[in-house]
Amino acid sequence: MKVALAAYKLMEEVAAAHGGVGAEEAALLAAYRRAMGLNAADLAGAQASHEPLLVEGDEGEREATIVAMAGVAHADGRLSVRERDHILEVAQRLGIGRVRAANLMNRGAGHVHLRRLQAALSRHRRGLAATALVALGASALVWWRLADGPGGGGLLQDVAAASDPALVFLHVSYDLAAPDGRRASYGGEGTGFFVGEGGDLVTCKHVVQPWKFLADRVQLLEQGWLLDPASVRLCAWHPGARVLDGRNLDRGAAWDSAAGTLQLVAIAPDHWVRASRPLTGGGHHRGRYHALDDADLALLRALDAPRGLTLAPADVALRPLDPVVVLGFPKGLALLEGELAVSAPSRGDVRKVEDSITVSADVFPGNSGGPLLDERGRVIGVAARRAGDESLGLCIRVGFVHALLEGAGRQ
Repeated sequence: MKVALAAYKLMEEVAAAHGGVGAEEAALLAAYRRAMGLNAADLAGAQASHEPLLVEGDEGEREATIVAMAGVAHADGRLSVRERDHILEVAQRLGIGRVRAANLMNRGAGHVHLRRLQAALSRHRRGLAATALVALGASALVWWRLADGPGGGGLLQDVAAASDPALVFLHVSYDLAAPDGRRASYGGEGTGFFVGEGGDLVTCKHVVQPWKFLADRVQLLEQGWLLDPASVRLCAWHPGARVLDGRNLDRGAAWDSAAGTLQLVAIAPDHWVRASRPLTGGGHHRGRYHALDDADLALLRALDAPRGLTLAPADVALRPLDPVVVLGFPKGLALLEGELAVSAPSRGDVRKVEDSITVSADVFPGNSGGPLLDERGRVIGVAARRAGDESLGLCIRVGFVHALLEGAGRQ
């Protein structure tokens, strides 16, 4: 009862956040009181500080509280900035991250997750999941329009928007030197994303060490050319930052290995195969290449980094047709209009789960190293490559990211 009462008081707070409680909100609050079995005496004896009681409760109760608060806020047909900020502040105090909170708020604005809340109801008969269920039933038509209505995608849109600040546009430059003294300079780009709060930045190995994967570079290396380690430079930009200066790369990056603010700290063990891969000018080269597999991962570390994304458990269960979104910078520099690093999310669903995750979301060069997110905003994989010429993407499962972090002493 104490947990339910604490949550109800938080619902009252958000209802009054924009200056007063409207008729729709009052009706919904009354429905909550009935569903939770609260009476006037209970409310009169409620303590002033509510969050401590909820923090002591289980995760389902805390999350159902955010869903219910969002339901109350949406009862009048809109979510004001003040209401949104208030809910996010409460979520933070309850130990719920911003991305997860955005997901839960969207759930409170629509009935697309009714089945999940019904499952929660069976676990929390007198808990907050029941109130969330009542809220959804009370205003389903309004919230259907606001959330994931017909042809929707609002939930994944919120996930993508909330996750965008954790992305970076990555560029690598390096030189190969011939035995006779000739040199050739190269560059490449891709996507990376921060995880946790320690500045750890995950990407694909082929983004930061492309000479192990590309036929033109492998051919030169097998002819006696050598990588100049001192020439390797990694730069990373925030989404929306200026990357190009006219046609030239703008070196005013937020993180730069030349400035000591970005460094490569770990890579997954190299796996080598004999393969034939296409040359840029036509034809193929058969040589020793890094395998296109789950060892295509790298870990960088950045100074003064923003808070990162949350990784799903290593053994997270995935099923065909689960909705997902891929974040990143498809086509790299080629699609940077206005010289700015603007990300482009791609929505799809899981098609097959094996060693890799096959998704219907588009994965282009430039997306490599970007996160694959589920509806909860959790990283479930890393975009790595396309499935041949098909419009299917292949992503590395999050379990391999956990292994990389553990090997680097970051978990």
